[in-house]
Amino acid sequence: MSTKPCGPCRTRKLRCDGLQPTCTSCARSRKSMQCVYDSEVAARSRSDQISKGAACMACRRKKKKCDGKRPFCTTCVTAGKEDDCQYEDGMHMSVRAQLQERIKELEAKLAAYDPGDGDDHGLGSEIDSALADGLDALGSIQDDAAFGLGDILSLGPTASGSGSGITTMMTNSLDLDPIREVFFTHRAQCGLCLTEQRILALRSGDITVVHPVLLYTAQLWGCLVNENDKSCFRQLTESVQLQSALDCLNDARNIIDPTTAMEAHTLLCMFFFAKGDIFRGREHILKASHVLIEHERHLLSLAQSIRQLATYRSVTLGADEDVASICQALYMDQSQHIQFKTPLLFPESLYTELRGLPELYSVLALDSFCVTARSISLAYYRESHKIISAFVEEGCCATRSEMWYTKYMDMLHQTNAHLAHVQTRLVNTMLVSDDMHTRTLKVAELILLGVLIDLHSVLAPTVLESRQAAVEAVSQILVITESFKDDDYARLCPMITYAWNSCISTIHAEINQLYPLFTADETTHALNVIKRNADMLGKKMLYINVSVDAIPQPFNAIENGFSHLL
Repeated sequence: MSTKPCGPCRTRKLRCDGLQPTCTSCARSRKSMQCVYDSEVAARSRSDQISKGAACMACRRKKKKCDGKRPFCTTCVTAGKEDDCQYEDGMHMSVRAQLQERIKELEAKLAAYDPGDGDDHGLGSEIDSALADGLDALGSIQDDAAFGLGDILSLGPTASGSGSGITTMMTNSLDLDPIREVFFTHRAQCGLCLTEQRILALRSGDITVVHPVLLYTAQLWGCLVNENDKSCFRQLTESVQLQSALDCLNDARNIIDPTTAMEAHTLLCMFFFAKGDIFRGREHILKASHVLIEHERHLLSLAQSIRQLATYRSVTLGADEDVASICQALYMDQSQHIQFKTPLLFPESLYTELRGLPELYSVLALDSFCVTARSISLAYYRESHKIISAFVEEGCCATRSEMWYTKYMDMLHQTNAHLAHVQTRLVNTMLVSDDMHTRTLKVAELILLGVLIDLHSVLAPTVLESRQAAVEAVSQILVITESFKDDDYARLCPMITYAWNSCISTIHAEINQLYPLFTADETTHALNVIKRNADMLGKKMLYINVSVDAIPQPFNAIENGFSHLL
């Protein structure tokens, strides 16, 4: 038993019996008292002491206790005087020391995760590997000379309660402003329709206007398509942005509006598809459909809200963004259905509403029109192939069926009407040199022309007008395809390959005709154009399946046939 009083009893001037580890007075106290004896207090105070001269200048001037933490001591942070917290050496902790400290925090967070928690947390090893690569790269550089000291870059503003331990790991030499600028050159490709206010906020990284998850996913796509970044930090940045976005979406404490949630899930779906991870991409389409169903969002009701506005607007409103977020999710759902032969994940009622949107084309802003037109083009592609399949299965009897022919002509009429709307907007964007929207509208136009080729090819063997219309559509596709520049391919879509394949089928069919509508030179040129552009597109993205078979001079055979007849 110790005869010395404990610290709390000495402070309160009470009798202390010296019992250890807790004396009787502290044990009986209503308040939770920490019974510490003089030896422990002295040892603890000695451990908290900092070396002489290590306190910041502000605390030394005001004669306050300073813990010497960098970049700002606790006293200055508590007083809100971080700007005054400076040290005699005029610098904060070295970059290498800050990175090592962040690694320790990350290791503690990753160790808390159960390996069986799910795929989202399986990115830990990837982040650790990327961090290790980053530190190895820093090993040959002088810490305080090569990098601006103390200027730690946030990889994106920290989300409340989520991803906060991951977002401050790199120096301002890897500023994310260029990555966001790269993303904005791909914004129409991603189908992200935003109001002017949200565009400015996303461009500057302002999370007071846009939710952090949208910022993370935008920066994630920017990392993926940023071909100019060959540094060792690219994988690190991409991994951190992905983990931050997933943490935001999985944290139940985050309140995300349905439009932003749909946009984030769609961007993540595109990211995983671009990486070749079909299953995780489909997972985010499914989550987007859950958001839509949970909040009871309907395309027609949202579109009706802007019916009274001016027609052919260039200014994007909130209602345009709502419509576009759903249409882009439907576009991705249809893409995976067509490419990978997997079931649709959105309810069919949404696609019924989607086919009713052409009546409201004139009141949609250009941004939302581009996304909507592209999604409806794929809906027509699916519908047309259902009609063609019915013809093939039923054979010649289907041509005598009034019901089938009515559906066929109705589909043909709708496709031509939709194509006219797209071409009208396309002319306007080309006149003002709006490359971003022009490129997106060309994708929609190519899909529609491919639909027309497929529809006309059904009757082409017996109806000359259908055959001529199919050949005309092929010519239009070739003109659009030849208009693409080198920097366009990374901003296109794999779905345009279906239009090219339809062209190849029509060209092959014409070769076997007695009076082909293509000359030998035109055939060779057309196939070369398609092959060259398919190869260029295949270098930029996955799932490009275009087969241009060699055709051994078919026209000579026809000429021989003519000479034999003569």
